[in-house]
Amino acid sequence: MAEQAQEETRDRVMCPCCAQGYASVEACLECMKVSHGVDVVVLQRTLDLDQIECIKLINYLRKNPKDKYTAGDLARELFDRDEYMAPVLPEDPLMYHDYCPEEEWDCVVTMTAGEDDDEEETINVDELMAPRVEASSAQADPETVESLKAQLENLKMAFSAYQKSTNALLSPDTEPTSIRDQQDATDQHGYFDGYSHYGIHEIMLKDRPRTEAYRDYMYKNPKHFEGKIVLDVGCGTGILSMFAAKAGAKHVYAIDNAEVALSARKIIAENGLSDQITVIKGRVEDIDLPCESVDIIVSEWMGYFLLFESMLDSVLFARDKWLAKDGLMVPDQAGMYIVGINEKGCYEQHVGFWDNVYDFKMSCMKEQVLQEAVVAIADPDSVCTSQYVLQNIAIKDVARVDLEFASSFTLTVQKPSTLTGLLVYFDIVFENDGETIYFTTAPSAPPTHWQQTLMYLEKPVTVSVGTLIEGDLKCTRKQSNDRALQITLDYTIIDTNGTTVGSCNAVYALA
Repeated sequence: MAEQAQEETRDRVMCPCCAQGYASVEACLECMKVSHGVDVVVLQRTLDLDQIECIKLINYLRKNPKDKYTAGDLARELFDRDEYMAPVLPEDPLMYHDYCPEEEWDCVVTMTAGEDDDEEETINVDELMAPRVEASSAQADPETVESLKAQLENLKMAFSAYQKSTNALLSPDTEPTSIRDQQDATDQHGYFDGYSHYGIHEIMLKDRPRTEAYRDYMYKNPKHFEGKIVLDVGCGTGILSMFAAKAGAKHVYAIDNAEVALSARKIIAENGLSDQITVIKGRVEDIDLPCESVDIIVSEWMGYFLLFESMLDSVLFARDKWLAKDGLMVPDQAGMYIVGINEKGCYEQHVGFWDNVYDFKMSCMKEQVLQEAVVAIADPDSVCTSQYVLQNIAIKDVARVDLEFASSFTLTVQKPSTLTGLLVYFDIVFENDGETIYFTTAPSAPPTHWQQTLMYLEKPVTVSVGTLIEGDLKCTRKQSNDRALQITLDYTIIDTNGTTVGSCNAVYALA
């Protein structure tokens, strides 16, 4: 049992400066002092910090990690702010440590602490902290031990209530100040957790059209990067940050809220770039940069259907907050295209399948299948129409509101086919007055991990050369999940005689 308990506590205290895990708070504080020049005990005494200010200091260090600190790096005014009251890590043991054992607690705190958060509980901190003084002289009397245990539990509950109250204070139930504050907290954790596993990063790194386009643009346009300050939004493993550093960037700030940020620090150190790249773990909407502006923002923000997951929102937030007036967005342009397809095999696999399942009909399931957009790699030969540009996005100028859009389109059938639905793909362009680099997710191009987005007709329609497909596409965010999309299609299929031979009015979810 002792070995199991030791295993459960091992490495659970993470150093704010290097993300190294330790089995105890004391070992973690020693690492901060010896390896990073942050002696919390000395700082507490020299700056006359109280317990709350020490907690703010820890949260400041977690949001602004460095390998080495000097005395001037930790002036009180840098961390003594309300924004550093909220814990950066959930259940952070450094939040519960007593940094001021000699401190006089002579205040009474009133806060809500009921099951429904509507009861007021008055907590006399002086009474709760008194057991520390008594414990030193207490003998192994069973009643005394039980009393101390009970008082310790009260202290834990009081601190839990304090945390709850602090979080409520920092996230008031008013109009959100952050574009992400409107989203469900569980969904947020799920989104970032998904990018904490190595698997998704392996897939992205092995996506050669994607990764090599970023690399080639930076390496072929060093004039844009030499001596510049670069911000990498959603840095993942840090690959784009390292490209920027190799292209001559003076310094790169790499931000990611997923746990992969901790790996990025190690990767960057392993490649000898720690002096040139600073990894900051946190949401871009929440963190502070040590500089007022940046010269370049680089990010791989694209999702399925280009806009799925809404990561571009965070990039635009960073742009509006930090990008210099003459700064660059990398990439700087994106385009969305729509075509008609004859994907009979894929249609039968996803839709026709339900007509005969082990000799049973399950046709009612088609309704659910047809309500979802399908992400898949389409056969290049399945494209049977002209293409139409749905949307061109200039990243430096686009507003968040523009990412929900409606577009009318007309497609012309170019070969006799059986139309099974429509397909959307996108291009990404790196230009910025330099050598132009681009990649596309079109069916005719080498496949990427984004694939294409297919939206099927309820019933395939036979079409001939010259047949027109005319209609509208509307892209909106789902109200229940801001990162998911709702795609509305309304179109008619008109043959060369002007006769309507088919139509579609459907809503497709991409979630």
